[in-house]
Order: sequence, then structure tokens, then C-alpha cells
Amino acid sequence: ITLRRALGSRRMADAPDGVDLDAPVLETIQYVQVEAHGDGWQGRTPDWHEGAMFGGFVLGQAVHAATRTAPEHTRIHSLHAYFLAPVAAGSTVDYRVRSLRDGRRFSSRLLEATQDGRPVNDESLGPRNHHPGRPRDHLRAPGARQLVR
Repeated sequence: ITLRRALGSRRMADAPDGVDLDAPVLETIQYVQVEAHGDGWQGRTPDWHEGAMFGGFVLGQAVHAATRTAPEHTRIHSLHAYFLAPVAAGSTVDYRVRSLRDGRRFSSRLLEATQDGRPVNDESLGPRNHHPGRPRDHLRAPGARQLVR
């Protein structure tokens, strides 16, 4: 898949000749994904940066791990993250996800990320049921004029 095809009708800025805009984005997407490993998930970190990875990178992998354990048709509704220690570049991160609740509308997950046996990130995530095609009109907030009548 190319980035241009993934974006559909949206246009990207024209790149200088010989510059491949698709490769870095696709490589990033590959690194954000996690794979089953033992009783949890494991993600790789690129060695692009010397030292520590950015927190958003860890969040992306954590969300991917948590959603792999959530019921079908759910989307992340809430997320609370605690960064406990820097994540070293070029090493793997292990994610353990514990299911606290799977209700009709809401679920709850606790996630612990470790690297080399030490905790680096804790998260509480709340997937919420989402049914594709269901009208969402009842969720829209009223306009300002309707509120001041």
C-alpha cells in the first residue's frame, strides 16, 4: 500500500524528485504495531533516535496492544497514561493487558509496559462499544443559540 493510496483523494505536498514520502510513514506504522508475545504483546522500537523514544510512540503501541484484547466494535473512549521511565531506542517493549470489565457499552483495561524488566508506562484505557452505521445524532451538543433561549 502506498501513502498516496491510503490518503485517497487528499493530496500531499509535492516532494522533491527522488524523495520517497511513503517509506518513512509506512516504517512508522510498522513500528507502532505490536505482536503477540508470551501472555502479552511486544513492540519494537526503532533506533532512529539516540537515547529515549517519544511518549507518543509508546502510547501508540500501548493503544494497539489494548485494542487487541478489547471486544469487537469498540473504540478507545478514555485513556490515562503515566510515563514512569524513559523508553530506550533500539530495544523491545513488553505490554501486559489486564481486562477489568467487559460490559454492554463500556470496557476497562489496565496496561503495564516494561522494558528490560522495569516499568516504563502504566495506562488505564476505556474502550466503548461502537456500532458502525448507527446514527449519532443524539450525541451532538446543541448550538449556542439553542442554549441561550
